Amino acid sequence: MAKSNYSRLLVAAWLSLTCFQSLSGAVHTAPTANFYDVNNTYYTYYNSWVDGDTLLIPAGNVIWDSTSTLIVDKAINISGAGTNSLTINAKTTGTLTGLPQNGFILMAVAAPQLCTVSGITFDGKGYTSGNGAMVLVGLGRLTSCVFKNFGSGGFALHAYNFVGGVIDHCVFKNYNAGINFSNW
Repeated sequence: MAKSNYSRLLVAAWLSLTCFQSLSGAVHTAPTANFYDVNNTYYTYYNSWVDGDTLLIPAGNVIWDSTSTLIVDKAINISGAGTNSLTINAKTTGTLTGLPQNGFILMAVAAPQLCTVSGITFDGKGYTSGNGAMVLVGLGRLTSCVFKNFGSGGFALHAYNFVGGVIDHCVFKNYNAGINFSNW
């Protein structure tokens, strides 16, 4: 095998092992897309999660208030029901309104582990403060997600400190801020 072909094969093997986890592990489904059900499902299985397991979030159009942050420090897949079927919205009325200060999902997974989030629409409802839909501290992959209606300062993605990962097949629309990188 020529050296360049061997190098390509090694790179492809590395990518398949590290960046694109399979969904072949255990699948745990939250009963609803409500934050408390998703959070409780994550912590119910906390000690038994293994790399590549999946937390499945079912269809729904739900509101997660400003204290609703799912903190993920395991190398798992968080798979929503699809961007046309699952929308997580910022709260716009009453108390605890706005974007969660630490994002809807805080991915705090240390390399070489990887957390993957897919199949979710995040709607910021025009908020201009908070850290947005996703906060990435570590290594993560966002794929097939929609980020919409994030006002200036209300970032769709906040990448903090030493991070790495992949954003692919995501849509960013009706936003003013986009992605914020800090403490690099």
